[in-house]
Amino acid sequence: MVAAVLDTNILASVLASGFVRSNPQAAPVRVLDAWRAGAYTLVVSEPILAELVATLRRPYFRRRLSSAQLAAIRGLLRRQAVVTPLTVAVRGVATHLEDDLILATALSAAPPTWSPATPSSSAWAPTRA
Repeated sequence: MVAAVLDTNILASVLASGFVRSNPQAAPVRVLDAWRAGAYTLVVSEPILAELVATLRRPYFRRRLSSAQLAAIRGLLRRQAVVTPLTVAVRGVATHLEDDLILATALSAAPPTWSPATPSSSAWAPTRA
C-alpha cells in the first residue's frame, strides 16, 4: 500500500473540494476519493492536523465550508488517516520552513533506508527527535 503525506495547503484544498464537490472530476476531489477508496494511506501528524485546522479557519475556507463540514473533516482524519508521532526532526531542508514538518512526518512514518555511506544522504541527515 502506498502511503502519502500531503502538504497542508494541498490537504486543505483536497478536503474542501471533496466536501463541497462542486466539480467531481477536479484533481483535489479525485485525490480525496482515491484515499477514501483505499488507493493509498493518508499519513498525518498532530502538527499537520493543527496547521490544517488553522488553515481551514481562514476566511477563504470558512466561506466554502460549514461548521458541520469542518467537524466532519476533523473526524474523518482522526478515524481514517494514520496519525504518526514525530520521531524524526527535520530542520532547514525544505525551501519553506513549514515544509520541514511534512518531511519529518513522512520520515517518521517510514524511516529512510539509506545509510550514511549513500551519496545522496550527504545532502541532509535527519535526526531522531
